[in-house]
Amino acid sequence: MLLIGARALAYWDNTFKPKDDADWDIICEDKDKDFVLSWAGKDKRVEFHDYNHLNNAKLHDKEVQGNKGDIFLASMGTLALIKRSHLWRDYKWDKHITQYHKQIKKFAYAYPVEDLEERIKLTKEAYPQGKPSLNKTNEEFFDDAVKKVYDHDFIHELAVKYPFISA
Repeated sequence: MLLIGARALAYWDNTFKPKDDADWDIICEDKDKDFVLSWAGKDKRVEFHDYNHLNNAKLHDKEVQGNKGDIFLASMGTLALIKRSHLWRDYKWDKHITQYHKQIKKFAYAYPVEDLEERIKLTKEAYPQGKPSLNKTNEEFFDDAVKKVYDHDFIHELAVKYPFISA
């Protein structure tokens, strides 16, 4: 059983404060779920991550550092690997990129690049992302409820003509 996510990050980095209602992300096998729930207590939300999904078993077996009672804690290197692989998904991308750069990136050296490549490959297979078709007019592509103030192509034109001017 391996604690990952914001709660593990907060354990290693006392400057990081997870939200009070943040869940407890635990990699475990099905047989351990009841134990984890009793460990966490009724007032904690637990999100289970399948031991056999992606390369979680490999992370659990290889990257454990310390423990919190009967639950092991993922190392900062493991948290960096997990967070970095999340960046290939649209899901909560802003949160993941911010946490990665603010708290975790400096630990990215702790894992072999092959492990990251494997996890990214598995993540892409498990969570395929749709790709927008660019073979459309601007009106078709930007057909949503957002009120447009600036012409999209004009902004791109300015960026090419004046690449060193930033907003």
